[in-house]
Amino acid sequence: MGMEHCAEWTQFVFGRTCTSPRFHALEGESDGRPADQIMTTAEEPWLRWETSELQRCPEFLREPSEEIIGQVTQQRLQKSGLLTATSGKLKATEFGGGLNNQVYALSIEYQELPYIMRVAKPVDPFYKTAAEVSTIAFIQQYTSIPVPSIIDFSTTTDNPIELEWILMQRMPGKGCEEYLYGMTFLDKLAVAETAKSFLQELSKFRFPAIGGIYTKHIIAGERNKRGPIKTFDIPGCENFCI
Repeated sequence: MGMEHCAEWTQFVFGRTCTSPRFHALEGESDGRPADQIMTTAEEPWLRWETSELQRCPEFLREPSEEIIGQVTQQRLQKSGLLTATSGKLKATEFGGGLNNQVYALSIEYQELPYIMRVAKPVDPFYKTAAEVSTIAFIQQYTSIPVPSIIDFSTTTDNPIELEWILMQRMPGKGCEEYLYGMTFLDKLAVAETAKSFLQELSKFRFPAIGGIYTKHIIAGERNKRGPIKTFDIPGCENFCI
């Protein structure tokens, strides 16, 4: 199983990555926000909504600028000490994504870098990105499940990209789907056993409410901007809340 898919799976389990209106309504009940505030954003000009019988899917009306993404990423990697000022120009190239995110591979002079930039569609301002970053921190601190390291992030659109983003480690490996049909039964059993061990680790946690996981310092910063935010402490996890 590719490590990047392990990370996506654990974010799905803990993070706010589903766009089902009912799922969001349930989460909204725990943090005090009506569902229409969760599904509607001030950044709507970025989006159009493709509606099917099962769900509403957000699509970009205009593509984020790869040039600007490259500039921002280069600045942040240099600030983190992961690139030098004498490095060549960094290039960002779209190579994948999910329902609510677009992912960019990063390279300098055709040399691929071990990082990715994950740009969020503005479907749940602040809360989605904050929960994803916090979820990864939570899993790193309390489990042995492999997840990528976060280098930097923005939970606001007040940046040159004009969207929220996460700059993170690119995990080694490939997706399980690239190997599945060539795997032996024992190979598939080994993958299932790995997934089982992840689930066993995750099942030890008991949460006081339905919602995203957040680090308390991220929530504290947002409270300073918008006022009270209802949260629930997670027993035994002093730096995190729901």
